[in-house]
This record gives sequence, C-alpha cells and structure tokens, in this order.
Amino acid sequence: NIASSKKTEYIKSMVKKGVIALFINILSFQSSCYQLQDEAIRGLRIIAGFPAFRHLVLKKNVLSIIIKILEEKYSPDKVTNFNKNSDINRSPKQQYLMFLRNITWALSNLSRGTLENKYHHGFIECFYGLIRAVDYVDSEQKKYKDVIGYKRKIFMSIGWSFNRMLSNNDFQCNKIDITQCLLKIAFEDDRGLYNTGAWRAIGLILNAKHHKEYKQIINKSIKLEKENERLRQENRENEILKQENRKLKIDLANYQHLVESRTMTRNMNWM
Repeated sequence: NIASSKKTEYIKSMVKKGVIALFINILSFQSSCYQLQDEAIRGLRIIAGFPAFRHLVLKKNVLSIIIKILEEKYSPDKVTNFNKNSDINRSPKQQYLMFLRNITWALSNLSRGTLENKYHHGFIECFYGLIRAVDYVDSEQKKYKDVIGYKRKIFMSIGWSFNRMLSNNDFQCNKIDITQCLLKIAFEDDRGLYNTGAWRAIGLILNAKHHKEYKQIINKSIKLEKENERLRQENRENEILKQENRKLKIDLANYQHLVESRTMTRNMNWM
C-alpha cells in the first residue's frame, strides 16, 4: 500500500531501505501459492513506473525470475488463498490470470524508455512466456467468456510494449519471430479495441530493412487466419444447426407426449 503512493519521496525512501531486493526474493521464492508472488510483482510494477528506479529493478535479474515463473505449469492448488476474504467470487483460473495481468503490467512499465541491449532478449522471452501461459489456461477453460477479457488485456499490453521497444532503433531481436507473435495478438480481437499496439508494431517492422521478407510472412499469416476464421464460422453454423436439431427433437417428443396423453384421456372417457 505504501508502494502504491504516487509520491516519489515515499518510493525513494523504500528503495533506499532495500524493498526492491525484498520483492525480488519473494518473487523468486517457490511458494505454495501465487499470492505472495502476486503482491511482490505489484510492488515492482509500481516502482518500475518511476523512471529513476526502473533500471534498479532490471539489475536484480527480474526478467529471468519472471521467465522461470511463466515456465511453470498453472496449478489450481496454488491459487486457493487468493482473495479469500473478498466478496468477489473469482475462479482459480481467473485469479491466476489476474496474476499474469500484473506480470504484464510490470513488464510494460519496465520496457519504457531506453533499454540496454542485454535486456532485449529477456523481454521477448517474458512476452512469449505470457502468451503461452494465457493460451494454456484458455485451452483448459470450458467457459471461454471467463478468460477472454483477461486474455485481451494481457495481449494489448504486450502489443504496446513491443511497439515501444521496436520504436527504439537499437532494439535487437529476431523480427520474424516477433512478427508471428504480433500477428497472433493482432488477430485475437476483430473489433480493434485491444490489438492497435500490435498492428502499429507490425507497421514498424514493415518499415524496417528487409521488410519484403516480413511482408511475405504477414500475407501468409493473414491468409491462414482468414481460412481459420472460415472454419470457425462453419463450426459456429454447425453448432447452431445442432442446437436447432436438439430443439426440434425436444419439441417433437413433447408433441408426441401430448398426443399420447390426449389419446389416453379420450379412451378413458369412452370407457
């Protein structure tokens, strides 16, 4: 709560007392639940929002720790203590996605400004890890609507972070891999509410050297996505037909039951 203060002098005082090292130790600790790690990443996220302290967080090897956390498979047993006194009823997966959202927010703050080359690869690995973690939860979630909101917000932050980093001419990375990653984010939302940063980052890549190679990848990915959308539309139409068929069967069964009941009543009256 103290770290959430917007006053620089409070943050500066806490940093002098070693709070960054404390948060890093908590984050790297193999806890039985995500709650402590979530609180630690919240604190680091707020501190990283101040340009004067951003490099101090990065120097503590925070990117490697986040990569290690994201490599671990999601475990519902590790989120049982989240919000236990809260009136808001969230499923374990929703609470885990909130943890991923705070990680994304922290990385977004850390990626602002000019980055040293040695951190470039670490940021990319973190963002890839976040996408894999979100996709894993999404694939395991039966009620997709419970996940999609968190997923899009996480992808939105990743897209804008890549856009900021690519705006730096010194940013060193494999732009082909990043292009494929950004296209995945860009195609996640067809309404354009969450994918603007990703499309802008793709535009920066197209303006770079050897853009013809990237353009070919983008064109192939767009064609593939259109085909996937066509298949998804067919699946949706098939699901609608199945629902209508089920409804017709129920209506037919109800009608047959009604006819049989009336016939039985008529026979009893004749007797």
